[in-house]
Amino acid sequence: MLEAPGKTALTDRPAGGPPPVDVDTFVRTLHPGDRLLICSDGLNSMIEDEAIEGVLASEPDTHEAARKLIELANEAGGHDNITVILVDVTGYLPLPEHPTALANM
Repeated sequence: MLEAPGKTALTDRPAGGPPPVDVDTFVRTLHPGDRLLICSDGLNSMIEDEAIEGVLASEPDTHEAARKLIELANEAGGHDNITVILVDVTGYLPLPEHPTALANM
């Protein structure tokens, strides 16, 4: 399970505070066959990482995997809003020709 370095989540700060807003960023290379899960604490505070990993590994259909994760969180009490964004990486996009182009994206 991929996590931000030194964090349990990609962001642990509310967005939209007074400028400048500090944003944690990092780069990971994704490969065809990888799955990227972005979720709210309504999911990962209700079910253990092992259960999340089990659903992601056993359910090949992206929509069905997301539905099962939400169902598990609701069955565990669903005490918070549950948001799941699940992306299956199926190929590569061509990189920009200029090496610094990624820094400006």
